[in-house]
Amino acid sequence: MSREIQLETSSRILNTASKYMIVSVVAVAIGCVAMVYGILAYLAYGLVAMQFAIFAGFFVGVAFVLIGVFLAFWGLYWMRNEGKRLKRMFESRG
Repeated sequence: MSREIQLETSSRILNTASKYMIVSVVAVAIGCVAMVYGILAYLAYGLVAMQFAIFAGFFVGVAFVLIGVFLAFWGLYWMRNEGKRLKRMFESRG
């Protein structure tokens, strides 16, 4: 019974970590699109005409990319730790 509970817990942790990875990819994609929008707004309209659009596009894009990278590393950290724990568990009972 204890082993089944450990495996269920591990599968939930790995499932959550994979969701972090998916969200991180989406956040990085949104960030890249926002940065490209900010750069194109700057090139097309100049700094004076669209200051808010440039700020919102570029700096919010950078923020999304940083958040996405953080979530990716967080998900990888949990996947790696849980993988090591499962490996030790199976080796000790194997």
